[in-house]
Amino acid sequence: MVPAMSELWDIMDFVVRKGNIVKDLSEKGLETVPKQYVQPMEEKLDMNNVVINHGVPIESLDKVEERARQFFRLPAEAKMKYTKENSPICNMRYVSCY
Repeated sequence: MVPAMSELWDIMDFVVRKGNIVKDLSEKGLETVPKQYVQPMEEKLDMNNVVINHGVPIESLDKVEERARQFFRLPAEAKMKYTKENSPICNMRYVSCY
């Protein structure tokens, strides 16, 4: 039997400080999802209001996706300068659930 998340490691350390992602959690063989990853039904995305055929070129979307991947590959310390408290601009910030 796989131990509970709290018995294996501190999730704050695993995700935030060491920069692991959800995929890394899934590869640990957990039997239950850590509570930090469970979203209440009232907060889930309403797929009835999703914009499609928005006219944004696929090349632009690809660039945004690659920049996001580059950011999330940074060490935790580098990302911390973009937290709500530290961000140099008010409309862009890094948020973590932990």
